[in-house]
Order: sequence, then C-alpha cells, then structure tokens
Amino acid sequence: MSKANRYFLIARDRLTNDFQIIPVTDEYGSSLEEIDSYTTDFLDEKDFQEKLSRKGFSFANPNDFYIVTQVKRGGQNYLNQLEVLYADSRDIQEVADRSLHKRMESSIGLIHQIYNRFFRLLQQRSDFYDFVVFGDTNLYKEFVDSLTDSRYEDLSQVQHGPKRWILESYILIRNVLETESRFRDPYRDLRRDESFRDALKPELMKITHKDYDPNQISFFDFDSLEGDEFDGGEKHPGTR
Repeated sequence: MSKANRYFLIARDRLTNDFQIIPVTDEYGSSLEEIDSYTTDFLDEKDFQEKLSRKGFSFANPNDFYIVTQVKRGGQNYLNQLEVLYADSRDIQEVADRSLHKRMESSIGLIHQIYNRFFRLLQQRSDFYDFVVFGDTNLYKEFVDSLTDSRYEDLSQVQHGPKRWILESYILIRNVLETESRFRDPYRDLRRDESFRDALKPELMKITHKDYDPNQISFFDFDSLEGDEFDGGEKHPGTR
C-alpha cells in the first residue's frame, strides 16, 4: 500500500483528550477499506470499545473513534477526518473487498442499491435533505451540488452520464452510508468532539506523515498492549 494512502483509526479519550492509534493490520497505517471492513463487524461505538478492551487495550473513559489521513491540496498537507462505520453500514464490506482488489465494478448492483436508497431518503424526507445539503457531512461538495440541482427530479439519474464517477468512488460510497447512519442516530453530534479533535491535529499531522517512522525515538512513551491481533497501540497525551 502506498504510504500516501495510509489511514489511521484513532481512539480519543473524551475526558483527558489523550489518544492512541488502533492498529487494524500489521503495518503502520491501513487502507480505508481495511478499516471499514473491520469496524463494521461491531454494533456501535460502545460495542467496539468493549471488545477492544477484551483484546488488551486500556480504556479508562468513553472514547471518540474516528479515522484520519493526510491529503495534499494546493501544495500543502491537511489532515482529513472521517467517521467510523459500524454494523448498520455493513453493506460496505463487499464493496470494500472488491475495491481492495480493483474489482469494484463486480459490486455495481449493490452500489446502485446503496445510492437508490440514499436518493429515496432525499426525496421522501425533507429533514434528511436538509441534513445532507445544509449540514456538516463528509460528502463531496460536487456531489451535494448535483443533488440541489435536482431537488424535484429523479435523483437516480445522478448515477448516469457525466456523474457516473460516483459509482467508482469508494470514499463517496462509504460516506453516503456514514451520512445515513449519522442521520439515524441523533446522539452522534460531532460538534461535541470537534474542538477536542482539532487540538490533536498538530501531533496527528506529525505521526501520520508519509515520512514518519513509528520506530524512531520520540518524546512519547509508547505502551505495548498485548491482544490477539493488536500488538502495540500507540498512546499519546492530548495537546489541550
């Protein structure tokens, strides 16, 4: 996997703002598909934390789980944050597997189902439409703009012609599922975590950089946590 495409699953302690990286593979950083395939086996955030604890991770307080990666825009690197998918988004598992093997076209039927359900919700629920168009989601602006242009039309047509790219974008497909999931759960209000996540960005920018060596000597103490497939989640103090 290219280092430029590394994603990291973060567990942030909501009380202390300390954080640790949860390893999903044996490598430092994973693909987004690997993370999604893993987390969608868990019911929700609470279930995920409980089962990680059984595997050797130490959590004293409730955690905020999210995903980060570095992206380059205008010659500068930025930290992009994504939300974790859980079992209610399990449709992504097949798409993730095919995406990893460069065969997403073999899941085109399922991808159509995902978009058609999303478009029906937009047409039938004005509150969902407002959430997507005016809310804070991880959907591409170009995609959202195409929806506002078609408010009272057959939105399924967005899947065809010049907009066919949406069928080939793994990150958009998974963010469509994440948007639906967050809409269904009124308690998943990201505003409560936003400022605390922002405080961690400088440190996360450093340790997720493509040239960062996780084995180098650091000012931080890394706790070696033993578990089945988890060897050494890296624990860092927050920067508040």
